[in-house]
Amino acid sequence: QVDEVLRPNGTWLRSGQPEAVTATAPMYNPELNILTLVYAEFYLPRSGKQWARVVAPAILLELYRSIWHIIADVLLCAQVAWMASKEIWGTLLDWREHASR
Repeated sequence: QVDEVLRPNGTWLRSGQPEAVTATAPMYNPELNILTLVYAEFYLPRSGKQWARVVAPAILLELYRSIWHIIADVLLCAQVAWMASKEIWGTLLDWREHASR
């Protein structure tokens, strides 16, 4: 019944072509305060061997454990903003100089 719903012709696994299926699911672990995104990929080639790969990148949701982490991030953002403003200002000055010619 599932095959009839997904593919009306019912030949999606019998077509002789390799098929790939990917499933993605977010997961949260409240004890460790971790957010994980699980990717499960299944490859079904014509040879009959089924390949599977599961990748689960995770991120700790408590990024700032002390005030020093916050200070380091603020300083980094300030440096990036300063460099971007200098680049934009230099570009505007060059544009003004070339526009006046």
